[in-house]
Order: sequence, then C-alpha cells, then structure tokens
Amino acid sequence: MDDELMDSMGGGGGGSKRQHQGTKYHRTIQSDGTYLTLRHAFGVEGGIRDNVAFVTVPDPDAEGAGLMLGYLLHPVGQQVAMHRVDDGSMKFLVSRQRNVREILALCVSPNKRVIAVCEKGRTPEEDPGSAQVSVYLVANGKRIRTMLFPGRGDFITCCFSGDSKWLVTAATEPESNIVVWNWEKEKVDKTAQNSGSSATRVAFHPGDHGFFTTSGAQHLRLWYTSSDNVLKAHGILPQAKEQGNFTDHAWIPGTAGQPTRMVAITDGDDHGASSGGGGGGMNQRGSLILVFDATEASPFLELKQTLHAQLPHTARLETLMPFSKGFIVAGGGINGYLGVYENMEDHRDPYMWIKSFTANGSVLESLTLNRGSEVMYVYSRTNEILTFNLGNMDVLDEGINHFHPLLQGGNHTSPVVALDVCLTKPIVVTVGEDRVLRVWSYLKWGPNTQKWKCEVVYEFRNEDPNCASLHPTGFQVAVGFKDRVRIYSLLMEGLRVLRDIPQKNCRAVAYANGGHLLAVASGFSLMVYTSITAQQVPGRSLLVAFCRSVWSVLILSVLGAHGGGIAHIGCSWRALGRSSKRSLCPAECVAGIA
Repeated sequence: MDDELMDSMGGGGGGSKRQHQGTKYHRTIQSDGTYLTLRHAFGVEGGIRDNVAFVTVPDPDAEGAGLMLGYLLHPVGQQVAMHRVDDGSMKFLVSRQRNVREILALCVSPNKRVIAVCEKGRTPEEDPGSAQVSVYLVANGKRIRTMLFPGRGDFITCCFSGDSKWLVTAATEPESNIVVWNWEKEKVDKTAQNSGSSATRVAFHPGDHGFFTTSGAQHLRLWYTSSDNVLKAHGILPQAKEQGNFTDHAWIPGTAGQPTRMVAITDGDDHGASSGGGGGGMNQRGSLILVFDATEASPFLELKQTLHAQLPHTARLETLMPFSKGFIVAGGGINGYLGVYENMEDHRDPYMWIKSFTANGSVLESLTLNRGSEVMYVYSRTNEILTFNLGNMDVLDEGINHFHPLLQGGNHTSPVVALDVCLTKPIVVTVGEDRVLRVWSYLKWGPNTQKWKCEVVYEFRNEDPNCASLHPTGFQVAVGFKDRVRIYSLLMEGLRVLRDIPQKNCRAVAYANGGHLLAVASGFSLMVYTSITAQQVPGRSLLVAFCRSVWSVLILSVLGAHGGGIAHIGCSWRALGRSSKRSLCPAECVAGIA
C-alpha cells in the first residue's frame, strides 16, 4: 500500500498490477483490498504560472438548475485541488496520468468548461523527451485528453483561444517549442521554436485564434499564421526596447468605441515618474506598463501608452489581470504591491492609475476573480491564498492591509513536517517548518464531503519542531524539538506548557492508544514516559538502526521503524503478556481518519 499512497501524494510510478479509480473528484487507490480516498490537502504549490483560478460548478444536491458553487482551483503537491470557497471542502481532479511528477501551469478555458494542466512527466532518464499537457472537465474533474509533444523542455505556460477550441503551449529551453493544438482531436495544428529565451506567458488574441503573443526575458512577440500555414513571429518593439524582462502580459477585449488592447509589464527599470504612473510616494523604482492597440494590418499591434508604475525599493511587478474597468498589476518586494488602472475612454491615454495597496510580507504572484468580480483571490509567495474585496475598492484606505487569508488561521507557509489525528475527536494537528502548529477540526458534510476549519494557531518563536502527537482525548499534544520534548495542554485559546522532557535529537513521538504513555524516539533509542507526570518508565530499548517513526499498536506496546523499512519492538514492554511483531514500512507524516 505504501507505493500506492506515494503515487497519490506525488511518489514514483511503476507497478502495473495496481488499480486506480476515480470516484467523482476524489482520487481513490485500491491495493490488496484497501481503499484510500483523497479528501483534503494542506497548502498551495507555488512558483508556477496561474496557480489560482476560479470556476463554478452546478450544485448536485440542489433541486432544479441555476445554483452554482464556487471553487478555487490550485495545485497542491502533485494534485490539483478544487477548493470550495464557502465551506472549505475540497475535491480533486481525477484520472490523472500515472507519470505526473509536477504541476507546471494551469489555464481555464473562456467558456469555463475545461481546464488545461501543464504536467511534468517522467524524469529524463525514464523519458528523455516529451512535453505533456492534459485537459480536464470542470463539471466532474475527469481527464478527457492528454497530449504529448516530442522534444526537450516541458510546457510551462498555456492558453485557450477565445472560442475555447484551440490551445497554445510554450515549453522551456533548450528547444523552446511553441505548439498550437486542436485539443478536442488531440492533434497538433502548428509548431515553431522561439529563438532566444523561452516564453513565460502565452496569450491568444480574444477574437482571433490566428494571433497570439508570447513574453519572457528580453522578448515580447506576436505570432501569426502566414499564407502558407506556417507559424511566424513578429517583433512588437524595436530591438533596443526589447531588452527588458517582460514578466507578464494580457489581452483586453474591445468594447463599444474601444479597440482590443494588449498590456505588457516589465519587472522594473530606473525611469522617472510619468503622468498616470501612480503609486503615491513610492517613487524609488519604476516598472514599465506598455499598452498596445490591436490593428487589422501589419504591425498588428501599435504602442499607444507607456506607464511607469512606481514601486518600493527592490520591488518588481510579477503579474497582470484584466477586469471590467481596466487592469490590475501585482508584485512586490519586502511587501506585496497591488496597483489598479482604469479605462478613461481617452484614445491617447486610455488608462490611468487609480489606487495601490500593500500586502504585509507577501509578494503577490497570481490573481483571479470570482464570478461577480467582487472578490479577488491572490496567491502570495509565502504559499498562501489571500482575499481582497475588489467591490469596495473605492472606499478602502490605501494605508491599511486589506488582504486576508482565505482560510481562518491561514495555511502553513513551508513544508509540513508532522501531523497526527485524534482518536476520539474530529481534530488533526499539523506542524510545519514555518515553526507553527495548527489544530484543524473536520466535520462530515454529506457522504463525500468534509468541512475543515483551523481552530488553533500556535507559533514556536525560536525553536524548530520535528514531530508531534495528539493525545487520544484531544486535550494534550506532544511536540519534539532538537533538545527537548514538550507536552502542551490544548485549549481553545491556544497551547499551554504542561511538561518539559529534556531529550536531545527527538525525531518521533507517539501516545499509546490508552493515552497514559508517551513514546519518544531519539537516535538509536526508544524511551517511554508517563503522559501525566512525564516520568520515564524503567528500562529502554536499543534499536539497531536510526529510528525515524513510532507507532502505538496496543495499550502498552510501542513499535519503532527506521529508514530502511525494518520494524522493531521495544522488548521492555509487553501488551497483556504478549509481544507484538510486525514488518512495516515507514510512512513519515501520514495519519488516518476514521
């Protein structure tokens, strides 16, 4: 079962006898009669293009049609989660390819019916050359297409055409392939290689699938289909002006009296302030915003306006998103930055800076809007999803932080190093490398849904936790550190220290099922303490290998496993006069919920 569990959470491939089943959105793994269903995941995967997107799905439990549920789409590990924004429950894309090792980019079609996911397949040693993109249905989360393109480099950005029938993907170096797909037929329509640096953003013209643009380091280009059906690139800017790092660009559909436009941003330059640039007193660093009007004849894009977004020192623009009144740019340095530009219906200077906002300690990298464009969801570099009330933007004070975590109590901003589940209460405890312990409650909401809520957040200021274990009653939690094990009382308002056990190099802790004993693994030793007085039980078991995990198996017996997968029982303790021996493989940071 370990291999199947690793496949679900992001482990290796291999093994042809195992079966994978998808029950609606949930990934179910079958092995030797055991079923595991993925219900919830903590955190958000960062560092990819468009890692948050908003979609709506009809409510299957509602009578009649018309009631839509809002889901926030984001990657987590090697899965793609659909996070329901009103109650915190999750669903996941199913029927994924077995070879998926990493999620590289996401894109939702304009008709909101399908999702494209750029995926990293097998390692170069296993599959030396193929870029991969899969298409999933929004309605049921099932994969309907997987397209492979031979070549060196993975797809890192993708975009649907305005009619949602075509998909363009751009790959990394060394070949930097650009591929236009008829995705419904899984057929390559056109291909080309992007000379110079690879593209970090690709975007279709909203009204013509024969045109699309790419941007990246030192390039901003328009691609079109020639008369002989060949994909060709056209330089938008003069060579001297194309040397900047274009971090993002987007098309803005035309309206009555307004042409279709394309807006591109750079990461920063040292130009002075310009009218319309905005940013108040933050005039230490500039970042270019270029506005182009689309034309019917060559050169197809005409530079109409240049804005200078004034940013704090070391800050840069990372992303751009159109909205009904104009467009929004975001980025930051030490703190996050959000700038709003609105359409002034002036053909000479069509856009003007309106307001800017700051997010404390969170560089903003991806933006998306809900169905009514009232709430904006933001991914920050601290691996959090934040919300911003865009509908009340006009009355918000620019000097106050208006970005709030999507989840009450937030998420871990670094890897989770330990988790445990209470035996008698619906609570889970997680500990991360961010030195934060979180206690989560989960309640069943229908047959296949669980509602999660962060109840307690506790920060260890100067200590790095290594492991944690919940008491079966849910009133205590033991946390292992580098030089001690600390037992806390779990209260509604937080944690309170009960006992302090000096123990160096603690790697694993576990309460007995009865809750009266606490096992502590340290190096090659395994000790047992009483949970009330923290007194050590006489005797100790010396293991033959480095102990990394501890399981409580019976009332008094304690089981330890080292990194090689061999299980050892502490012979000093026996359960009801019988010793228990098993062969177990270690599963770090894994716990079960009944």
